[in-house]
Amino acid sequence: MHNRFVLGLTLGAAFGGLVGSFILTPPVGILIGAIIGVSCGMILHVWMM
Repeated sequence: MHNRFVLGLTLGAAFGGLVGSFILTPPVGILIGAIIGVSCGMILHVWMM
């Protein structure tokens, strides 16, 4: 369960960072992407429990 949680956070942050870097300047996009990724990871983690 913990591994899936970490994987979700990593994928969410990576995906959010990629999308954010196209829309905004890379540092801001990566930061926002990481926040979105963590939020999605938390929601998915709770939902899968």
